[in-house]
Amino acid sequence: MSLLQGKKALLTGASRGIGAAIACALAKEGASLTLVAHPHHEQDLKQCADKAKGCGAKECNCHTIDFADTAAVQKFAEQCASQNYDVLINNAAIFGSHKAEELGPLKGNPDDWDRVMKVNALAPMRLIRTLAPKMVDKGEGWIINIGDVEAVHEGPHHPAYAASKYALRGFGLSSYEVLRKHNVRVVDIAPGNVAQTGMSEKSDMHGGQGAFNPDDVAEAVLFCFRLSKNAVPEEIVLKAVKPGTAA
Repeated sequence: MSLLQGKKALLTGASRGIGAAIACALAKEGASLTLVAHPHHEQDLKQCADKAKGCGAKECNCHTIDFADTAAVQKFAEQCASQNYDVLINNAAIFGSHKAEELGPLKGNPDDWDRVMKVNALAPMRLIRTLAPKMVDKGEGWIINIGDVEAVHEGPHHPAYAASKYALRGFGLSSYEVLRKHNVRVVDIAPGNVAQTGMSEKSDMHGGQGAFNPDDVAEAVLFCFRLSKNAVPEEIVLKAVKPGTAA
């Protein structure tokens, strides 16, 4: 039996990189998918959907949305609430400026920070708030937030981006304590620098610590479903073993 046979999964940030890898991994395990990305990435999203179908997705629908648009996010979340998703994976994120100093306290642009917070933290929080009650009603569900190692081991590189990931991590860990008694599991996966993503191509986000592949993050997602029903990996931190590019 496939891990996700008969399950419905909503995945954001699905057009490329980590999201695309997760989409195929879920598809191979029999999930029906709803894939979401920014309108600018619509073509990539369609290609990802085609690949997911080829990997075995029972069903694959696409939606585009700007997660910085609060009203649009709320409307989309409410539309999703009636779909009875078993799995929510919050992967969509932006880095904001790719100049480290512009994400920090000396030269940072707070208006840019607002967008980073909306996309990386507030939009996922709205999705969780809207979908979690439905999971509680079913007595089962998975919420997996793709965070970042910068929310676990703070550093001086990108404070505003790190703050958004801290917010998502904190909301997720606290939500787990609320939802665990309803058999709804919440997991934070915190990757270090991942190769072949839009952000890693423009900035070595983690100070030369090396990179690994998006498939490694997808495997961490699948690990969550491989455990027994009474076990949950609250946090998974992924780092490269040594400096250099991904194998």
